[in-house]
Amino acid sequence: MEMVIIPTAELQTMIKIAVKEAMDNAAPILEIAKSEPDNELLTRKQVRKLFNVSLPTLARWGKLNVLPCLRINRSIRYRASDVQKALQQKNGGET
Repeated sequence: MEMVIIPTAELQTMIKIAVKEAMDNAAPILEIAKSEPDNELLTRKQVRKLFNVSLPTLARWGKLNVLPCLRINRSIRYRASDVQKALQQKNGGET
């Protein structure tokens, strides 16, 4: 393993650039959430309880696009409207 010495100012600049890139990547997702105030975002645990399924099942549904999810950095969230549609489909179209 090679040790690299980076001046403090250069390290600060690198961190600022990385944080700015992360914020720029998250901005569209945050704008969607802000533009739809009625559409709150639910956590995996909240959705798991609504459907009475395991977290691995939720992950599989996300991969299969059965229930679309939003990835915000390392967090996974679900739009309440998407969850409601999926619940209606699960219950045979009942409201």
